[in-house]
Amino acid sequence: MNLWSTRKKWVPLVCGSILLSSLIMPVQMSSAASSSTSSEMNIAANTSFTPGAVWNDTSGVPIQAHGGGVLYNQQDQTYYWYGEDKTNGYLPARGVHVYASKDLYNWEDKGLALTAIESEDDFTNDPLISKLYAGRKDTANILNDIGTNRIIERPKVIYNEKTGKYVMWMHTDGPSATSTANYAKAQAGYALSDSPTGPFVYGEGHRMDRAPKDAEYNGQPDQPGMARDMTLFKDDDGTAYLVYSSEENLTIYISKLNDSYTDITGWHKEGNVERDQEYQAVYGEDYVRVFPGAQREAPAMFKHNGKYYMVTSGATGWDPNVAKYTVADHIFGPWAPLKNFAPASQTTFDSQSTHILPVEGAPGTFIYMGDRWKKDNLKDSRYIWLPIEIADDGSIVLNWRDQWTLNDK
Repeated sequence: MNLWSTRKKWVPLVCGSILLSSLIMPVQMSSAASSSTSSEMNIAANTSFTPGAVWNDTSGVPIQAHGGGVLYNQQDQTYYWYGEDKTNGYLPARGVHVYASKDLYNWEDKGLALTAIESEDDFTNDPLISKLYAGRKDTANILNDIGTNRIIERPKVIYNEKTGKYVMWMHTDGPSATSTANYAKAQAGYALSDSPTGPFVYGEGHRMDRAPKDAEYNGQPDQPGMARDMTLFKDDDGTAYLVYSSEENLTIYISKLNDSYTDITGWHKEGNVERDQEYQAVYGEDYVRVFPGAQREAPAMFKHNGKYYMVTSGATGWDPNVAKYTVADHIFGPWAPLKNFAPASQTTFDSQSTHILPVEGAPGTFIYMGDRWKKDNLKDSRYIWLPIEIADDGSIVLNWRDQWTLNDK
């Protein structure tokens, strides 16, 4: 039977958390009376999503939150959208930008949540950087990870109830000891903040889990622990996971984070704060590899009706390709064979997955967040937000909509 039979009953999913009240908000265009005010003009509030269009913040400036993700913060019942600031294009990096919203349509600029560092002098002379990193002895490592001439990609943030910290993870990259290539280092790093808007203070970056020594397939045996495109997933019990592309983007890894969400458990089997001298992770307990050799990246994950869903893209640089999804009853698998996620498009509507947003107060409602990259003008890359449709049998599909609202069925 055709998987996408029209006889199936589809339920729109909006990946993200959104207040239930916003699901019943009127969809008419707002009047001047409900417009936001900037210093130069009145900015009409958005009342719908228009995938691929320029998306301005509440001040009328295009949003810079590429490759990002959204956190719903229970403390103030607000969504926070974190992403790469591509104002300067590929490089120099500015850092991770953050925006706040109550309804997912309209986003207020909250500035840089994590600020990239220009030089070693900033640790002494820059008012913000010198305060954030006062007393740190590892400034050379910090600069090597989040310097303005380094790669800072795919930032995601979750909240840790045990520590009271907002925890950001990101792909950090740049030249390594053996290569001058921009993507040679292939690490993931974390930063912490007491507030969802920052400032986040960078901790450290590392390579992650490795293919088992007895693995039948290892896409990059000479470079163990690589981590590039990544996302975070926090389960219902508070356990968090780092999900990332490894082995030169040939294999997806799912690695369990420690209680503080500041490293993966596989490097701390001896129970110390510092990483073990020797890698001792237990496969199936600390991490798993998903579809070795399938060459998937840009993972995005959500949970629905007790099942775990993961969407990934192929690996074709800045160019879009066919997104696929897989389902599992347990986060460590086994994962079902890959299926097409957007069968009506061979390019996932000219986008690449970055996050799946559960809508707060609307169980079973999820939004696909994708980037429509413009490799020759990255700051003008667009956002593709679309509702995920879930069938009664648990299969999912992404369909195109020129414009839509959270009220649409």
